[in-house]
Amino acid sequence: MSLDHSIDVFLFLGLLNAAATLILFLPYLRSFVRIRTLPLSGCALPDALQNAKKLKLRKCVVCWDREHRAIWLRPRGYSHFRVPAGIVAKLNTDERGTAIVDWEVRLSSGLTLAMAWFLWTLYQHLPASLPSDSGFVLAPFAGLFVLALVVRSVADWSRFRKLVEDALSELTGNVSSPS
Repeated sequence: MSLDHSIDVFLFLGLLNAAATLILFLPYLRSFVRIRTLPLSGCALPDALQNAKKLKLRKCVVCWDREHRAIWLRPRGYSHFRVPAGIVAKLNTDERGTAIVDWEVRLSSGLTLAMAWFLWTLYQHLPASLPSDSGFVLAPFAGLFVLALVVRSVADWSRFRKLVEDALSELTGNVSSPS
């Protein structure tokens, strides 16, 4: 596959991921990979979500998934740029769907696929474009790229946690801090 086509595939995957996440397309969100589950002291399910499917809050948008007894949360506005890309929260409810019992941090499966495609494209095309005597090794470059992503995600973890805490307090009026 040519470099132009590889770049087109990467851009298509990235745009598809962004669009599906922005509109909170539930079948796509359910494919996100769970990174971590955090307990929460049972918060009553907000009345505002009983009648609405999506609800805009100050810093995020929440979507009630009745079928799976979950509330999906993604950042909005400026908060979208302050938390790690491709991460959403899933607030799980109890059996009756009346209280929020825990929340999960989830990573976009599409963004993961796009990044894997990007690294594969670099692996396929970058060494071919360099002089053969350059001694360029792709492994350190890919390692630094992955390390930068991990450091950014860890650094922004506290921001994402604050976003979820803010959303919970706005939804329920009073909530104990997530663990």
